[in-house]
Parts: sequence; structure tokens; C-alpha cells
Amino acid sequence: MPIRVVQWTTGNVGRRSVRAIVANPQLELVGCYAWSDDKVGRDAGALAGIEDVGVLATNDVDALLALQPDCVVPNPCGNRWTSSSGSSRAAPTSSPRRRSSARRSR
Repeated sequence: MPIRVVQWTTGNVGRRSVRAIVANPQLELVGCYAWSDDKVGRDAGALAGIEDVGVLATNDVDALLALQPDCVVPNPCGNRWTSSSGSSRAAPTSSPRRRSSARRSR
């Protein structure tokens, strides 16, 4: 069973992410967030410069969350995610996990 993925934005990096997701048989693109209104309703494949993939870009955060994806690939410009209702959510950040033995006090 493929991993269900939502791509967050289709800018410079996001377009490459869409292409990589679509090309990987272990992944299934189920949703795509579009920041700009001119991208809403367009096929994510077309936005990424490939053939249509049957996934229309949306700016409806709640609709994307309702898809219950296994993961979201965040490539937002800046550090804020904003829903179509205007509410903002901080973009997720992560730091690499360190092995417990990586740092030891002396």
C-alpha cells in the first residue's frame, strides 16, 4: 500500500517534489496545496511541468487534512502556513535526531 502524500506548495522546490512523488511507486499524491489563487483548481502535474495526475491544487487546508494523508511534504515560502479562512499555522520544523551517544558531557 503506497504512502499517501500531500504536497505543500508548487514553487521551485515544490514542483520538483511533485515530480519525485509521482515517479515513486511507493508514494501516492493525494493532495496539493496552492498558495496563489491562480494555481487553485489546476492539476498538480501540470503545475509541476509533467502530465496531469488527477490531483487538483487547492488552498483549502481543511479539505487537505480531511484526506488523512500519511505525510505532508512542506515546501512553503517563508515560515507560515495560512488557510483559506485566513488562520495561520506555523510551518513545521524539525531538527535531526541525535543518537544518545553522540554528545556526552565531560
